[in-house]
Amino acid sequence: QKPFSEDEAVDEVNAQDRQLQWSVSEFLVSATRPAHAFLEYHGARLTNRELPSLDLEPLEISPLNAFKLREGLILGRSDHGDLADYLRYHPEFPDELDLEALVDAHAPELVREAIAIPSETVTPGVLQIGTYELMIENMHTVESPRILIRDKIEGAQGLRMLLEGLILYAKEQTDDTMRIVTFSNRVSPFGPIAKDEAQTILHQWFDVVSDRNSPCPLITPLAFKTAGAVNRNTEYVEWINWRDKSLRFYPEYERLFFNDTEVSQKHSTLVKTLVVPLRKYLGKARESL
Repeated sequence: QKPFSEDEAVDEVNAQDRQLQWSVSEFLVSATRPAHAFLEYHGARLTNRELPSLDLEPLEISPLNAFKLREGLILGRSDHGDLADYLRYHPEFPDELDLEALVDAHAPELVREAIAIPSETVTPGVLQIGTYELMIENMHTVESPRILIRDKIEGAQGLRMLLEGLILYAKEQTDDTMRIVTFSNRVSPFGPIAKDEAQTILHQWFDVVSDRNSPCPLITPLAFKTAGAVNRNTEYVEWINWRDKSLRFYPEYERLFFNDTEVSQKHSTLVKTLVVPLRKYLGKARESL
């Protein structure tokens, strides 16, 4: 048996400190909700702040129910009639609804067109990025349109869409553009990104999210806002206000970073390194698929 070398000892320590093997779903959760993933990994109990009472008779569709409605539309592949019935009989929706207006608002034409397009999945396999291994399976091809349950590309969900595209561009060289359809009835093109460039950006993401001992101070609900400001001023630093409405349902960030006096600087630096390089491949939204 050969002696245990110093290099092997270093590799073993690094392997203990960092996660080197990932599934796509694991990586996307850790990258888009890093504070949540860190707390969950270390066995912390996660609870959300209390929501307002749901006992009152609804006068309008709440943002939470609107989100659930859109999510159900995508997952259930509902048509116009199904959605109208759902709106008409849902117990948490008002009795008197303008169904046509609501269907147009919560199932716009381009979303329905995107739902109707058959999606293909990529061939499963392992993507090697430096010392990291990413198991790719159950991913739709870059040509398959993505549907974002928001009116614009922002937050953890928008970031997840861009990272899906990044992985696909890192896997295989292609000139195809990924289409992201939002509920504002717009289509935003993303990419293409050269394979080498995509792998370089992806490697930076792995270096940040793979540390098991230190939480990643990327405040993803604010990431796109910060990236936009950084584009205008490269020295910009996003001051983190824990009462920001974007963080209302993400108490894990305050829980981890409330006492970190440098969190604003750390977040802004990570946005420059990780988010801005993705955002530059996001094209102007259009009104057709």
